Amino acid sequence: MKVGSRSRPGLGSSSASAATKHFGKTSRTSLGSRTENAPSAARIAEHLNFLNDTLKDIGATHLDMSQYAGKESTYLKAGDLQGGNPTVQVESVELVEFEKDGKKDIKPALKLVGKEKKLTLNATNTEKLIRSFGPQSEDWVGKSIMLGTQYYPAFDKEGLVVTPMGDEPSDDIPF
Repeated sequence: MKVGSRSRPGLGSSSASAATKHFGKTSRTSLGSRTENAPSAARIAEHLNFLNDTLKDIGATHLDMSQYAGKESTYLKAGDLQGGNPTVQVESVELVEFEKDGKKDIKPALKLVGKEKKLTLNATNTEKLIRSFGPQSEDWVGKSIMLGTQYYPAFDKEGLVVTPMGDEPSDDIPF
């Protein structure tokens, strides 16, 4: 079946582009007033079904969704520890830049001996390392830290916790 042969459900307008313009309008406000030509939920559902059927008709039923999935991070996350508390050794320290909501943020990151992922440090973990190893990053190289996780209710997620140790790593978790 050709795409143009299917009849398009009406949405208060005779053209798809005009119908699309109406999607941004509210059909009813909290005071009960009605916006003219706003599509009902049933008409929107009917239109979406039409679009899905059209995609099937042209053979677009198998879509590569990998572009919408999260990418593997190059930075260590709480889940990477798999519930363990490995002790790892600092190989080097560098600064990394992140951008969130158009705002740049620079954080220290630790390269860990034998690990691919780097550990970015928040202010609390940075302060712990400064108290234990001093403020100079070169003094952190070769030192061991134990990694763990802690639940942070304010963020509703697990975060990484760094505990300064000494000079001997004992790695149990392959991340």
